[in-house]
Amino acid sequence: MPDAVVNDIPVVAEGDVLVMDMEGYRMQHVAGVSLRTLRIFLKFLQQAYSVRIKGLHFINCPSYLNKIMAVVKPFISKEVYDMMHFHVTGLDTLYAHVPRDILPEECGGHAGKIEDLSDQFYKQLLSKRGYLMDPKYWVIEKV
Repeated sequence: MPDAVVNDIPVVAEGDVLVMDMEGYRMQHVAGVSLRTLRIFLKFLQQAYSVRIKGLHFINCPSYLNKIMAVVKPFISKEVYDMMHFHVTGLDTLYAHVPRDILPEECGGHAGKIEDLSDQFYKQLLSKRGYLMDPKYWVIEKV
């Protein structure tokens, strides 16, 4: 896949689509997270995450997720909440948002195993080390 360029600056990624597997999560896991920690994490996602989030997909969601969301929803901005998708009855609904070709085999995709994809990503990151370490590409813009 060719690298994108914006204003003569190479773009590493245009945004993240996060897929989180909820399999194995129990209500006890949720009970162990304080509201303060949750608020800090959500604030980080909404205001400080260094990459634009294009979507949040939760797969293998437990039946009690609607109860958790009722508690969490007041802390989530509408913009972030609208990005969230919950896939309860299998992964077919995920494929409507994320092409199977780019998903790992563990998610029913065709892109390879997660371990192999992780190694490939690490090698790609190392190949872009010069760009990533060059401060002329990293500017904080005041809004």
